[in-house]
Amino acid sequence: IAFSNETGKTDVDLQFSTESGEVVGDAFALFQNTPNPFNDVTTIGYILPSDDDVEMRIYDIKGSLLLTMEMDGVRGINYVELERSRFTTPGIMYYQVKTENYTATKKMILVE
Repeated sequence: IAFSNETGKTDVDLQFSTESGEVVGDAFALFQNTPNPFNDVTTIGYILPSDDDVEMRIYDIKGSLLLTMEMDGVRGINYVELERSRFTTPGIMYYQVKTENYTATKKMILVE
C-alpha cells in the first residue's frame, strides 16, 4: 500500500525486469550469462515459477551437444556456475534450460 497526496491510499504493483526489459516474477526466464564473453568462470541465472526438474544443455556452434546437467530447480531465481575446465575449446556456444513446461536458449562465448 502507498499513499498519494491526491488520492490517499493506493495499491502498488511491483514488476521486476532483466537488463533487456523482460518482466520476471511468477514466470519462467533465462538470463544472459555473466560475464560474456568469459575465459574462466561464467554464471547463468534463470527463474522458475515453481520447483521443477531442470536440464541444462550446452551446444557448440554446430549444434553438437557438449555438456548436459540435471538439477533440482527451485521457485524463484537459480544460478549455475560454469568453469572453463568443462570445455575443451573456446568459441561460441549455446546454453539451453529446459523444464517440463519451458525451454529457453541463449548464446555465450568462451575466449582463450
